[in-house]
Amino acid sequence: MSQYQNEVNLIGYVGNDAESSEANGSTRTVLSLATKRSWKDEKEQWQSRTEWHNIVAWNGTATVAAQLKKGNHVRIKGELRTREYELDGVKHKITEVVASEVHNLRPDRRDDAD
Repeated sequence: MSQYQNEVNLIGYVGNDAESSEANGSTRTVLSLATKRSWKDEKEQWQSRTEWHNIVAWNGTATVAAQLKKGNHVRIKGELRTREYELDGVKHKITEVVASEVHNLRPDRRDDAD
């Protein structure tokens, strides 16, 4: 048994058409994924929270992810990665899911996600 685990498994809706690029012989695809949690509050009223995730896929997985369009219902498996970058002299920190698996759950159908 490992002392460490960094594994993410998400099911949700793609928020924008996937965008691919090539650099140094590698293919990179990025997209956003919305997941939603719903619950009843103390007054028995339904509440919900949508969480947006930044997804990055590389090479073969990027090729699969590149086919995704806004509204596709998908399952993403991967790991969390945090990176820093500087823009206009300001340092930013971003957390992404680096996808190892991408599955379109309804490849024959396209849903609209809000």
